[in-house]
Amino acid sequence: MRPDISIVIQTYNHAPFIRECLQSVVDQETDYRIEILVGEDGSTDGTAKIVDDFACLHPDIVRVFHRDRGDVIYAMGRPTGRSNLLKTIAAASGRYLAILDGDDFYTDPRKLELQGRMLDADPTLSACCHALLSVDEAGNVKGSEWTRPTLPMEYAIDIAAGRHSHVATFLSRNNFGVVPHWFRELPYADWPLLVLRAGTGRIGYLAGTFTAYRVHPGGMYSGATRIRRVEASRRTAAVFRRNWPDKAVAQAAVDREFRALLRLAPRRRAAGQHRASQMALARAWAIIKANEHRPSGKQWVRFLAEGAKQRFWYGPFPTAQSHKQKNFRCEDRS
Repeated sequence: MRPDISIVIQTYNHAPFIRECLQSVVDQETDYRIEILVGEDGSTDGTAKIVDDFACLHPDIVRVFHRDRGDVIYAMGRPTGRSNLLKTIAAASGRYLAILDGDDFYTDPRKLELQGRMLDADPTLSACCHALLSVDEAGNVKGSEWTRPTLPMEYAIDIAAGRHSHVATFLSRNNFGVVPHWFRELPYADWPLLVLRAGTGRIGYLAGTFTAYRVHPGGMYSGATRIRRVEASRRTAAVFRRNWPDKAVAQAAVDREFRALLRLAPRRRAAGQHRASQMALARAWAIIKANEHRPSGKQWVRFLAEGAKQRFWYGPFPTAQSHKQKNFRCEDRS
């Protein structure tokens, strides 16, 4: 019989965390039929044995897919779990789909039941999400995120603009179809994947905190430097501009990039990383000159003020032409 909810778990070298992740899914108190699909991406730390042993304890609901590292898709010179994720999603047969990294976990046994009921009750919703906790390696709570349900986040354009919760908080209808080929070009898969999931309808918000996101050096995103994240945002925006049919969504991705650059420039300057700060401002200026973004009044004030500070202290910041230099690797700057 077809399951109601498929939970896709992607894991690589998560030995200290994966058992807690799996147990949090098995402990869900729900009337829905669930299946747990574990994409194990060629781990070298014992993760594979842990997930295999767990599957033996729960053979009716847990399936494990062991992947070959030779199939890994690289982005910005680093291996990603993209191939593993897409293959595991393709194996999901539930009406609804949840995605969870092997180092994150559910904090409330009612999560899937409540989200499933929300989607059942409103056919116009393509997905629903909620707030989450951020925790450290030991599971200590660092804070709460996305606890403001009044913030607009209803359609794909809102996600592209940065108004979204973490992918682990979402339950969506399993209607992806064929994932577009350009998805493999993206540095990160999280919010672009949410855009794909939100392309067919509104997104609901479930009040409460039901998931924990673990922040640690080994995390693909949390372990990355801020400059690498901004570079990833820039490349993602470029991919959307080339490929996304709804130009408003593509524009929202560019606007998101511009805001990230405005935040990055003063932080890098304050940290004494002058070249990285100047390059962030130069990229923002290149976006303006290309008419890809129209800054608000406040953004113009921030941009011009930062430019004045950089000219005063360090000389003129790089031009839009130097923004295009291929020998600059912002990911090499910490």
